[in-house]
Amino acid sequence: MNKMEFYIKSSEQHLEFFFNANFTQSTFHTFHRHKHLTIFNIPKCASTSLAKYFDHTSNHYKGTPINVSFVRNPIERLASAFKMKCKNEYGTASVREIIEKYQRFLMGETVPRAHYNDMIHFVPQSDFIRSSGLEFDFVFKVENLQESIDFLSRFLKIDHYKIEQSNKTNFTKADLEEFQKQFTRAYSENKDFYDRFLLADNYLYQNANDKNYL
Repeated sequence: MNKMEFYIKSSEQHLEFFFNANFTQSTFHTFHRHKHLTIFNIPKCASTSLAKYFDHTSNHYKGTPINVSFVRNPIERLASAFKMKCKNEYGTASVREIIEKYQRFLMGETVPRAHYNDMIHFVPQSDFIRSSGLEFDFVFKVENLQESIDFLSRFLKIDHYKIEQSNKTNFTKADLEEFQKQFTRAYSENKDFYDRFLLADNYLYQNANDKNYL
């Protein structure tokens, strides 16, 4: 089966996602932008935490406009997307069945309209970046989130900001162990597919420029 089919249309404040070559229905992802600062938030890349930082920063920074984004280790982001779906659908099916359902969508099975918003969490980060239409001054790594925010705050000459970690998945130990078992199984059994699916994301992540100044 082929990779999930989607098309992204960019506008001033959001991206519009179309799936299955169906241009009559779509879902939206809004990013954080005003005349001085854009934080281009990607789902499953500390998006909620960065929204709070944007609110803080946009009230203080009035300098030359800059564009910033954050990327995450591609496998960790993929696991986080699957984990969120397992949490949201807990009790409707087994962890294995939920993972396999979304994996089929990734591999090309038609995405139901009700799952459009779910699937934007799986869209590769590289497709978000490429479709944004923005030129980025900084692309940081989520794994260095507080260090990146510290640098950015110094660069923008605004007050220090302590990042608030959000959206932690409240799994029991047993649930987490079952998720890790099933995700590892699904990933290893389909490694060739995931290697191709995450190829551009791995390149993007390896070349994120935060290592040059943090």
